[in-house]
Formats: sequence, structure tokens, C-alpha cells
Amino acid sequence: MNTKLKTLGASEWNAKGKALKALGKHREALKCYGRAIKIKPGCAADWSNKGKALRALSRYKEALKCSDHALKIDPKCAIAWHGKGAALKALGKYEEALKCYDKALKIDPKYDDAWYSKGNALGDLGRYQKALACYDKAIDINPKYDSAWYNKGCTLDDFGRHKEALKSYNQAIKINPKHANSWNNKGHVLYFLKKDQKAITSFNQAIKIEPLHVKALNNKGCALNELGRYKEALEYCDQAVKIDPRYAKAWYEKPQSQDKFHSRSPTFFHSSYALPPPSFLRFLAL
Repeated sequence: MNTKLKTLGASEWNAKGKALKALGKHREALKCYGRAIKIKPGCAADWSNKGKALRALSRYKEALKCSDHALKIDPKCAIAWHGKGAALKALGKYEEALKCYDKALKIDPKYDDAWYSKGNALGDLGRYQKALACYDKAIDINPKYDSAWYNKGCTLDDFGRHKEALKSYNQAIKINPKHANSWNNKGHVLYFLKKDQKAITSFNQAIKIEPLHVKALNNKGCALNELGRYKEALEYCDQAVKIDPRYAKAWYEKPQSQDKFHSRSPTFFHSSYALPPPSFLRFLAL
């Protein structure tokens, strides 16, 4: 190893880990946090950061142990409580996760990530009104929290509050114009409001960002079908099926295009989600 790296202190290793994590290099980040802990094993923040890297690698049980270790060092570490909640949520233990988020918020009521994550867990439990309230709290604290705006839009969409959902998606896009799901969901709302051409423009943006965005491809096919552009509609549904043959919505819409029969129905056309439950993509843990 480089001599300079050997002389790095715990704080430098931690900073290096954060930089690597920001680049999506979670394995390398994990090694850096491990180095920091080896030098300074009594730092709760380093254990929390290690847990975060492990969660990014889907190693949730190990992440949970790291959070517990951090809490032994500092029971009032809000980040560690949040991390424990995130690991528990990923393991399907939503009620336990909520208790952890509440612990974090008791310590730091302005912790926007904890409000957001609490909203996600509540959404997974079907408590959508309470989830909305949590997203609003996160947004009040951090108005540029694009994920909170996006998830708020998803929840409003499910309630049939489409115009409010559209405002939320627009806010998410304003903050992060490269979020394909926000563009796709905006298209869904516009479609539902019978603004098919504007919906297609939104789906095009999603596809431009993610050319293999199967939902956006299929959804564009649905909108084209409504405009009577059946051949084009069929092409986009075929693309969706080629990317993911299990994508039932594309198979459902495909015969409609072939028969030139179309019906604007939310049962076959719904935001970013297909066969998985809504929480699969909507409620993403931090």
C-alpha cells in the first residue's frame, strides 16, 4: 500500500470512505471505514458509516450489528438509530424500524432523513396519511429533498389526488431533472388527466435518461395507443417485453394495440410500478 495511505488517521480514512461512497464505490468505502475503526474503535460515527456501506451492499444483518455497536458507544447517536431502522426495514421489520426512527427523531427532531425514512416505513405498512405527514416534515426541514417530493407524489397519486401529485413530481424534477421515475410518474398523471401528448413528452424524458426504463417504454405505448398511433404503440410495448418478458402490463396493452381497442384504465397503467408491490420502487431506504 502507498506509504502515504498507511499514515492516514481515522478521520482521513472516514473522509475517504465518504468520498468513495458518493461515487457509488461502496466496497472500497467499506474498507476505508474498516481502517478508520481499526485506528479508532470507539467512534460511533465510523461504525454508523460502515453500516451504511453494508446496507448499500445489501448486507443488512451485518449493517444492523454495526448500528448496534455504534449505539453501545453512544446511545444518543441519531445517525446510528436511523441506520438501525434502515437495516430493520430492509429486513422487513417495519414496526421495529419505526421505533428506531422515532428514537432518532427524539434526539434530533430536525433530522430530515429520519422523517423521510419513517414515511417510507409507514407507507410499507399502508399508513399513507401518516406517511404523507412525514414527507411534509422532511420537506419543511429540507425543501430541496427530491426523494421526499417524489415519494409524496407517489402517495398522493395512489389517493387519486393527481393534481397535487403532479405538483410534487414537478418539484422533484426541478431539484433533480435526471430522475427518470419522476418523469415517468409525471407522465402517468398527465395521462390520467387525458393530456396524452404531454404525457408522451414526460415518458420521452424518462427514456432519454434511462433508455431501458421498461415502465416508461410501456407507458409511452399506452399513451400512443390512446392517440390512435397503434403501430408506434405496439413497437414500444414490444421493447418493454424484450427488456422484461415478465412485464405483464406490456402484454396486457399489446393486444389492445393490435386490435385498435383502447380504454383509459388505471388498472393497467400506473406510475412506476408493475408486478412488484408499490413499495418495491417507491419507498427506498437511505
